[in-house]
Amino acid sequence: RARGAHAIVRMTARKAAALVFNRENLRWVCSTHFWGPIANWAIPIAAMADITRSPDMISGKMTFALCVYSALFMRFSLQVTPQIGR
Repeated sequence: RARGAHAIVRMTARKAAALVFNRENLRWVCSTHFWGPIANWAIPIAAMADITRSPDMISGKMTFALCVYSALFMRFSLQVTPQIGR
């Protein structure tokens, strides 16, 4: 009975790996459609982590760059219209 359970787990793991690690998913992970949003989330997360630092460590240039980046991304996000069915 234990052998049968192990075989089922191995078969399920192989099927899951085949679904996750297929060519199309790997192409997506290696594209800017995956890494762009990761980078867009990393910048605000890093800014939130800096909240705990002392005020002496706050950089005016970095704060300005973050504000400009956020404004540009906001404008871009409002201009883009997704095309469904492509």
